[in-house]
Amino acid sequence: MPEPPGISSSRLAVCTLWEGDYHKGLASLVNSLVRAGFMGKVWAGYRGSLPQWASGGTASNGQYAFAVTAEVQIVFVALEGSEHFAHYKPGWCLRVLSELDPTAAGVYYFDPDIVVLAEWSFFEEWVQAGVAVCEDSHYPLNPSHPRSLQWQSFATGAGFTLHRAANANLNSGLVGTLREQASFLEDWERLLATVVTEFKTEGKLKIGSRSYIFHIPDQDTFTIATWVTSQPVSLMGVDAMSFGGGEWLTLHATEGKKPWRRQIFMDWLTQGIAPDRALRRYWEFATGPVWAESKDRVKSQTKLIPIVAGLSRFYRRG
Repeated sequence: MPEPPGISSSRLAVCTLWEGDYHKGLASLVNSLVRAGFMGKVWAGYRGSLPQWASGGTASNGQYAFAVTAEVQIVFVALEGSEHFAHYKPGWCLRVLSELDPTAAGVYYFDPDIVVLAEWSFFEEWVQAGVAVCEDSHYPLNPSHPRSLQWQSFATGAGFTLHRAANANLNSGLVGTLREQASFLEDWERLLATVVTEFKTEGKLKIGSRSYIFHIPDQDTFTIATWVTSQPVSLMGVDAMSFGGGEWLTLHATEGKKPWRRQIFMDWLTQGIAPDRALRRYWEFATGPVWAESKDRVKSQTKLIPIVAGLSRFYRRG
């Protein structure tokens, strides 16, 4: 699909996957990318209907292009099948590189409940150091952890060679690879396909409790892929997704209801839930250039957050 007149591109493509009301998260993700200085295409694979806020775009060859600014374009690609989108991440990144954006130097995948906080130039630099990955805040691992030992045994049994120590559990909501690092994505895709087949995980985001060997199949195999890949890996800690005390690179809304589903006052009144960082950032990035929420709602929710935050000093969930 031709780029609109005047558009200039990052060396890297961005992609994500969404369905249902996650188009609101997509809007905030794209708005955050615009503010970070990204220029180019965001490849948005989706199921269902296009959001109303994307009206006025251009359809061609099975794609629908929506110009966000003169420099940023969302290209919606309709996807079929019932496979859980979490299981499609490596395949989607590979499709972007091989078919949809064959001139891109690499690709970053972001879950649609992430917003970007750092300058885009940092992401361009980061991926030069290796496959860009972030540590997850749950279930830390070390080389002698029983789960690490099980995963290493699974990987070698599936024909993979371990190239580095099992020193961290990763979050699969963000990954960046250069084109020449794409074998990492192939390793992840193969590992995930093996788990889906052997452990009957198709269509499931989670299975059982954390004691199950593949509780979160896409994320668990993502972690294993960093151990078996021959590509360099650049690992950031939990602060990179604003878990714990950090808030500088990205913010990943993983806890509780998604920010766009929150009822700020009622959540506090009935459950004592105070406004958190994910909620604040969502409404901060809801202010365009993509408007998934009405301007009146953005204004009212932005005003309500500090009021409820003040009330939360006196009553909140423990």
